[in-house]
Formats: sequence, structure tokens, C-alpha cells
Amino acid sequence: MDLLLIALLIGAVVMLMRSMRPHQAVGGRPAKRQLPGAEHNKELAERRWAAVRRIAEEDVTQLGQQIAATPVTDSLEPEAAQDFDDALNAYERAKEALEVSTHPDDLQWVTRSIDDGRFALAKLEARRTGRELPNRRPPCFFDQRHGLSVADAQWAPPEGALRDVPVCAACDARIKDGLDPQARMVETAQGQRPYYDAGPEYAPYMRGWYAASGLYMMNNILLGTMLLNAMYFPPGYDYFGGEGGEGADGGDAGDAGDAGGDAGGDMGGDMGGGDFGGGDFGGFGDFGF
Repeated sequence: MDLLLIALLIGAVVMLMRSMRPHQAVGGRPAKRQLPGAEHNKELAERRWAAVRRIAEEDVTQLGQQIAATPVTDSLEPEAAQDFDDALNAYERAKEALEVSTHPDDLQWVTRSIDDGRFALAKLEARRTGRELPNRRPPCFFDQRHGLSVADAQWAPPEGALRDVPVCAACDARIKDGLDPQARMVETAQGQRPYYDAGPEYAPYMRGWYAASGLYMMNNILLGTMLLNAMYFPPGYDYFGGEGGEGADGGDAGDAGDAGGDAGGDMGGDMGGGDFGGGDFGGFGDFGF
């Protein structure tokens, strides 16, 4: 009788220990925990990724159209011919980077190549018209499709501090006339908003345009915007949420309202603006889609 009680006690202990272990999937590996609402969060992540990728695609298309519309003759001087080749090569790099992109981090290589291509076209146009070659300047902050900036203008976002931002001639004139510059608007869950106020997933897209201008410029123009902290997220950071269902980039899409967490570490890579260190930036809240 005592042996039977001991056997029953051992069996109960074994069952209790098994119930306390993580659920095991086939092959003995822990099954991925599926939180309530994970499918909804996955959809949100995919929509947000599609939105930021779409504006990069529009920029690649515009560069291709600019190249196609550029008059080219067989009598181009060697320097002008090289400018045209540089623009074509930059366009091809941008297309290839876009085709393989699966994560916001990948878009910095797209926009950097587009910027190279636009500068090559600006030099070609100067040679064709006999004007002085342009200096390498960052594109207009408000809408990079406006082209190279021509000056720095003082501007402040709503309830923000004044700072110098690179502007095209049209945006410079609007600011001097007391008008709002024509910012690039993108779709978000809250409606259309300027791209720099649409969500942290736009940070790598912007990094490609301005990293070559240096960390100081990016810190200055983004002062008071949600993209400033996002500039320092480590490579592969999940811009679309925390834990949960599979995201659009193959990682955790999680709760779309929580883009926070420990974003410390080295942003990595030489983007022409130096080595960007990390930090601890958490709790962004719900941005964009």
C-alpha cells in the first residue's frame, strides 16, 4: 500500500513539472507564443512597411524618368558622359536595393543611391548649360523630390524650436513669405502627415538622404521630431512593434502601438556621416499604420 502511494505521489509530481514547462512543438522546440490580436498586428505591420516602401519606390521611378528625359548626344564631353553613366549606375543600384528590400533599414541604401544619381544629373545639366558645377548639398528636407537644396532656412515644426534645414528655392521662398513649406505627405492611421512625423520606420529612409551630411545636420533638422531617436535604433530593429505575430520583415510584428524597448547599440556601417552610436530609446507609442 505504501509503495502504491509513493508511486501515485511521484506520478503527480511528474505531471505537475510537465505542466510548468513551455509548450513543446514538434521536434522538441518551444512553440511560438501567439498573443491575442497577433494577426491584426501583423496586418498593421505589413501596411506600415508597404507605406514606407512605396515612397522609396516613387523616388526610384522619378529618378528613372529624369534620366530618360535628359538630352544626351554623341558629342558629350568625357566629363558629361561620365556624369550620365554615374546617374545610370546610381539608378541601377537604387532599383536593385529596392527589389531586395524587406525591412526599413534596407531603404537607406535606396535613398543614398538616388541622391547620388540626382547629383550626377545636376552636374550634367550644369555642364550642358555652361553653368558652374553645383556643390554637393543634401536634398530639400521637406520633399526630397524637390531636388538639391540651395540654402538653409530657419523653420520650426508646430510647438517646436527653430532650426536650420536644407531647402529648395521654392520652399525657401514660402518660408520667407510666412507660408508653410510644401512637405511630402504620406498616409498614416491618423490620416495624411508629413513623412518626418509619420512613424519611426521612416528613419532609415531619411538616413540615406542625410547621413553623408553628418550626424550634426541630422540631429539639428530632426530636433523635436519622432525620427530623431529612431535614427539610433540598432540594425534590424523591429520598427513595427514588440512581441507577437510574424511581421512583414519576418520578425515579430507584435503590438503595433509599442515601438519602444531598448534601442541601444551601434547603428553600424559607414554611412558617410561617421559611426552612429546607440542609446536607450523606448516607448514611442502608436505611429503611422
